[in-house]
Amino acid sequence: MQKIISCSMCNGKEFIKIRYNNHLNKLKPKIKYLFQKNIFSNKKIIVCKKCGYGNTYIDKAKLDDYYKSLYWNLRSEETENYNGYKTHGRGIYQLKYVINKIKSPKKILEIGGGFCDFSLLLRDKNQDLKIYSDELSSNFKNYYYRNNIELYQKGQSGFDHIHLSHVLEHINNPQNYLNNLFSLLKNNGSIYVEVPNTNKDYYDLNFIDEPHVNFFNKPAFQYLLKKNNFNRSEIEIFGPSWDKLYNFDLGVQSFSDFYKNDFDNKNNNGCLIRLLIYK
Repeated sequence: MQKIISCSMCNGKEFIKIRYNNHLNKLKPKIKYLFQKNIFSNKKIIVCKKCGYGNTYIDKAKLDDYYKSLYWNLRSEETENYNGYKTHGRGIYQLKYVINKIKSPKKILEIGGGFCDFSLLLRDKNQDLKIYSDELSSNFKNYYYRNNIELYQKGQSGFDHIHLSHVLEHINNPQNYLNNLFSLLKNNGSIYVEVPNTNKDYYDLNFIDEPHVNFFNKPAFQYLLKKNNFNRSEIEIFGPSWDKLYNFDLGVQSFSDFYKNDFDNKNNNGCLIRLLIYK
């Protein structure tokens, strides 16, 4: 286990520990995860008292192997026959937010691209758009071929836009990672980042953390932007509050009506944070 001496966002020295996948130490989820052994078992989230950034350490090689071999195999989507990007709720609200904030891109990189819903929606509006995906899983080889998406190769750069939709919470050392991506942008390029807003409300309810290793809130992101000298940027909290996504009778999360919520307007108690970083 890696010993944390100071917070990587704000250099804070005091922390609290929260049970991973079982914030409230309830019996039901505890029993479930006692018999489910994987790289996320028996972990704690180490949360900085100063800025609220949380982290649980998992070795990078183990994380990479998980995303290569298991992550998409545990999902219900069928990669061979998927054609749902036109109605994908997250891609639609992200495009609506971004479309008037960035210059018309010719070359886009989607990190942890998966189905690349956002990029395909954007290409519907700009047929000349070249899409690259940085995706560890080999499940998408045929899907990318059919949809004219190129797999990102290390060393490629000159991107007009880089898109991270619910990716940064899965990656070790997010500050260095964002810095490296920033160097891949053209001048006047942009990076979009969206992650869960893990505020106090999140930890006060029994949400499942797996497979996240980073837990951000607005103050943590403000420190990250300042530390990396991302001077041209904007932050917005939005989406439904966490209590709207929770079944209090059962004591478990409930996302069945997630996309029926408002994602167009700010909500200081929202469950999501989005960043736009400009070069």
